[in-house]
Amino acid sequence: MGIGMGLSTTTVQADTPSNTQTTTTAVQSVAKPATTTTTGTTNAEQSGTVAETDQVPSIDPAADQPTKTDVAISQTPAADSDTENSEDEPVVPEEGTDTEDNETEEPTEEETDYGESPVINEDGTVTFSYEGDETTETVNVAGSFNGWEATAFSMEKGEDDVWSVTVDVTPGVYEYKFVVNGDNWINDPANDIIAGNDGNNQLILPGLIIEGDKDVEPGATVTLTATYVNDEGEKEVVDADFALATEIAGVTIAGNKVTISEDISPATEIIIDATFDGDKATHTIFVADEMYEYTINYMRPDGQQADWGLWLWTADVDGSAYAFGEESTGGYVQSTVSFASDKLNLITRLGNWDSQEADRVITIPEGEKSVEVWIVGGNPEVYYSLDDVELLDQRYIELTYVRKNNDYEDWNLWVWGTGVKDNEILFDEITDKGAVVRIPVGYSTTKIGFKIRKGDWVEEDPFNEDRYIDIPLGEMISKVTIEEGKGEYFAVPSIDGPVLEDGNATFFYRDPELFLTSDMDKIENVQLKITANDNADVYDMEYDEVNEYWYYTIDNIEPGDYDYTFLVTVDGKTEEVVDPYNTNEDGHSTLLFAQPTVTAETSINRKAISYNENAVVTIASEVSDDYELRAAYIDLTPVGGPAQVAIDTELMEHTIAVDQSITPGVKTLDIVLVDEFGNKHNTSVDVEVQPRQITDDADFDWDEARIYFMLTDRFSDGDNPDGMTSELSESYHGGDFQGIINNLDYLDELGINTIWITPIVDNIDEGMDMANGDKRYGYHGYWAKDFTKIDEHLGDVETLKNLVDSAHERGMKIMVDVVLNHAGYGMNDAEQFDGMIRDNPVAGDDIIGESSGLPDFRTEDPAVREQVIQWQIDWITKLQEFTTDKDNTIDYFRVDTVKHVDNTTWNAFKNELTKIKPDFKMIGEWYGASVNNTGDQLRSGRMDSLLDFNFKGQAERFINGNIDEIEAELATRNGLIDNTAMMGQFLSSHDEDGFLVTRAAGNEGLFKVAAALQMTAKGQPVIYYGEELGQSGLKADEDNGIYEYANRYNLDWSIANDENDMLMHYKKLLNIRAAYSDVFSKGTRQHVAGTNETGYSVFARTYGNEQIFVGLNTNEDAVESTFALGLAAGSEVIDVYNDVTYVVAADGTVTIDIPGNADGGTVILVAGDTVEEPVDPEEPIDPEEPVDPEEPVEPETPGDERLDKIANRLEDLETAIDEITTNNPALVEELNVIRAEYERLRGLDSVTDAEIADLLARIAALEAIVADIGSESLGTGTDTPGVGGEEADGSDTDDSTKEDAATDSEEDNLPLTGETNSPMVSIIGLVFIGIGVALAFMFKKDERTE
Repeated sequence: MGIGMGLSTTTVQADTPSNTQTTTTAVQSVAKPATTTTTGTTNAEQSGTVAETDQVPSIDPAADQPTKTDVAISQTPAADSDTENSEDEPVVPEEGTDTEDNETEEPTEEETDYGESPVINEDGTVTFSYEGDETTETVNVAGSFNGWEATAFSMEKGEDDVWSVTVDVTPGVYEYKFVVNGDNWINDPANDIIAGNDGNNQLILPGLIIEGDKDVEPGATVTLTATYVNDEGEKEVVDADFALATEIAGVTIAGNKVTISEDISPATEIIIDATFDGDKATHTIFVADEMYEYTINYMRPDGQQADWGLWLWTADVDGSAYAFGEESTGGYVQSTVSFASDKLNLITRLGNWDSQEADRVITIPEGEKSVEVWIVGGNPEVYYSLDDVELLDQRYIELTYVRKNNDYEDWNLWVWGTGVKDNEILFDEITDKGAVVRIPVGYSTTKIGFKIRKGDWVEEDPFNEDRYIDIPLGEMISKVTIEEGKGEYFAVPSIDGPVLEDGNATFFYRDPELFLTSDMDKIENVQLKITANDNADVYDMEYDEVNEYWYYTIDNIEPGDYDYTFLVTVDGKTEEVVDPYNTNEDGHSTLLFAQPTVTAETSINRKAISYNENAVVTIASEVSDDYELRAAYIDLTPVGGPAQVAIDTELMEHTIAVDQSITPGVKTLDIVLVDEFGNKHNTSVDVEVQPRQITDDADFDWDEARIYFMLTDRFSDGDNPDGMTSELSESYHGGDFQGIINNLDYLDELGINTIWITPIVDNIDEGMDMANGDKRYGYHGYWAKDFTKIDEHLGDVETLKNLVDSAHERGMKIMVDVVLNHAGYGMNDAEQFDGMIRDNPVAGDDIIGESSGLPDFRTEDPAVREQVIQWQIDWITKLQEFTTDKDNTIDYFRVDTVKHVDNTTWNAFKNELTKIKPDFKMIGEWYGASVNNTGDQLRSGRMDSLLDFNFKGQAERFINGNIDEIEAELATRNGLIDNTAMMGQFLSSHDEDGFLVTRAAGNEGLFKVAAALQMTAKGQPVIYYGEELGQSGLKADEDNGIYEYANRYNLDWSIANDENDMLMHYKKLLNIRAAYSDVFSKGTRQHVAGTNETGYSVFARTYGNEQIFVGLNTNEDAVESTFALGLAAGSEVIDVYNDVTYVVAADGTVTIDIPGNADGGTVILVAGDTVEEPVDPEEPIDPEEPVDPEEPVEPETPGDERLDKIANRLEDLETAIDEITTNNPALVEELNVIRAEYERLRGLDSVTDAEIADLLARIAALEAIVADIGSESLGTGTDTPGVGGEEADGSDTDDSTKEDAATDSEEDNLPLTGETNSPMVSIIGLVFIGIGVALAFMFKKDERTE
């Protein structure tokens, strides 16, 4: 959770609870406690640390039956991944691993003063010992020898706080843990033998084991088996001698068979002695009053039932594994077992808990002593008659992967969240359409994640981000086609009956069986037969080969009730059938159409806002005849947003934002309400866009935030400025609010304007035990116990008030981390959360599951949602003591675990925040987010920004020499974000390994280049505390014996001085970004010079008439680069990073030196003194030559070339859209909106540059989306080489996106890149139009008013 919760996959290992997750619930006497293991994941949820939900080590006991859950997370191997702690989370509680002075301490074997544990005594008993402390109240031993019952073996306290217990244990190989104070599961500190990968202690007890029935009825025969366990834990079946310990009438032994007479009395206990090679063992058989026989038949739709087994338990008997025998009738596998209980609990499981189904219960019918049942994989029902069985077909995803070169050798899929089989999936076949595979998915699975790779991560598809496929529950197969390198994919649409839209009814026919086998083309003809009032009409339907369905639309259908069927012809035979996707209980397919009356009143809070504020639109609607609305949309194009944004119909409120490019004035926003019959009802609301007003130094734009993220506890101790304690890595170290206040000048001088602090609310006091016996506390703030109080370790309200005021005085804002998803461990039954915690979380579900075993709030419940929101709101407005003397308050929220809370809650949260503070913003942690994967959180009335989990990977590739690809990716990213939808780029976090020690391999020079790439990119740079000093560390990894979070270091103030080269690098970068904030925060990006081969890059950042060139060098040695600036000879440009001035040469070029990476590897060029070259007014103006400022140029009119060129781009765009899509109305709709605006401008007497810029921005954004989907590259409507045209080799070079608006508004007034005779030179031409003055490098005055 912090910047990426580690996701944990919950699995159950036979008799081996894992040590990776601790909970505060005592294990009951159950079949098998659940455990948590973590697999490597990809960026999607691929981290490998634990979440700030933060996990705790050890097992997660299930209340009264075992559970196993496959969490839907990306599981790319850790070799090259980040796991969501690796929102949802790696192994063990994740909060904090800090070592003093930033040194990672290797865990050492703990020495004990009380001797060994466990000790095998001469009489065969076992003694366990544990040294407690003053907080230790109880200690128990739970393990596979006692059913993992937390209270079975209770230790007694002896001298020196040493607790011990001696117990009888049958020989065998066991796993166990200690349970301290009833809820903390830890390893035995004196036993360094760990079993497998689950982290449990191992006990090997050599000796003889006797196996056989223990509960029998009179008349039974019991076969005994003797097994010997040696010192290594190896087992061997042996021939033992068996004898009755005491002679009992009616009981005889012959060899290994015990025969019991039918006359024997119930409740008789038969003890058998066994001997082998000097070892002895006993076996007890209990003669019950009566036994119950269960015959269990099991079938799976995928036919893999033979690979599955049973886990069975009763109220009196702990769980054990049972195998199925041979197949029975109908392909079922069968197992027959007997128990002394008339109720049996069972779980069907794959292998050794590789997968499992929900638990079921079998009950013996009254008066019976046996029962036969049938169960079907994926179906939770237990059938007591074969005739009642409802067989469910296996669901699949059919995925087709298309590569340009048709080379599919060794390519495969890595999938997660299938509910059947995750990880590597091989393609089934290679066809002329591509590589095809059918992936089985669970019956309740609605989404899976995947990545495409070659071999074992030898190579990845060029679009190397996590992707997801939504799976409609109504379809047995979902078909998707993935094209190489493209994020978007085509999915064959699902069918759910007729679709009503605008008074028209469209009917679809698809045969599910033929669709499953891809044989829909066998259908020769389909007709729709529709009946109303006993009158039937028949219509010929058309076949859509791409979407694999037949369809017909009845326009202007009359209101009424309709019955309909389909006349389907196959092989010349026509059959009348109902709609398989819309059949009622009577076996009919019906359609109801009505035209209810909808009334609506709209309002807005506030009526006038600037582009840095939000407003809330409210719709009060009524629908006649008790009908409902099925959807509501708002058109935000007048304020620079999307044309159709969904309004949550549960809330009927929506927060809007304004793009900075929008001119002031009253804007009308159209609203469409859609009733349940598809009828549209129109209304609107007006909002006034006002000019931006700057009130003080702390009033900067949201997209200008330069964020410093600190773990408050690890930053500075206000009471001990000389240093913080760090005796316990995972405990509190003393950092607090006062420590931040004391160092605000440090942050101010660093160039920071936004301070992100970890959650401030009161956290649980108990430490969660880790597998090494240490405790982990909630120092990070994500384990809340009281959302209304400040945690006592951080300070009080007065100090927090002082922090806010003091920060604002220095022009800095305060961002507080908040959690709406969960409470802290052990809070399930807390009074303050009564009725709010989810009782039955669905394992593996992002929303209604638990993150790292933490109590999950039921935010989909309106009452719970309202409360968790109000707790956060109170910190801004309702706590009277928090109102500062200067009327300051918290400015922003960083929102934890966005992925794990329903969208309605996020919409409601944003609405309430906006009502009380229109400029309040939120940046969310949606694990795996990138500009291509926002989880529908941006431009949707939810988050204002998301943390960019993809950027650190891009930075890594850049410093490793992949210049060309990353420049292209960052140019695209640049164009897809704006002030209403931001991304926060970070390199390191408290949830992930530090960038310096991993991705940069400890090379500080390359890390400096990565930091420069981060600081000069569009978006909000997020600096992780200590990075600026060169501090870095690894997260915890319990599987490999690392229990401390070395990335949670104390900030080392001893090296925070001007002698620290890294600190000076960060200061330069952040302060330069601050000085040219508009350009870096809002400007376009264009690659100018440098390649993979040269190892450096030069790119231009342009905003309006202001332009800056940035050079970044990944080489060890300095490099020289020459390129043209479009300035007159003799003009000066200044490298503000290195304090060097360059003069433009006679040919218009400039040659610069970019330092080696150890020296910063950075050049940042801004304007110095420029020389203007007058143009002869008698000569026609060359568009590539500067215009004499003395010669005014008349403003261009709608008839000039600007709109003509736009017309050309629109034609190209329309052609591209037609070529790539037949079923994406959103693209067509957006193009129509753009055309309408174009026509409006054509009709005006004069057109401003701002209007042209806005239109070009829309065109560029749509071009980028179309290009990403897969159209051929688009031209820009210009004939200028290098921009929207072709290079000499004929390759298309148009990379224009929304970011190009500032350039296009002045006739493509960006550097025009083209190749020269020298590979080190790129000639940049500048086209100046409008007022006709050479404006390159002239700083445009801030349009905002003071």
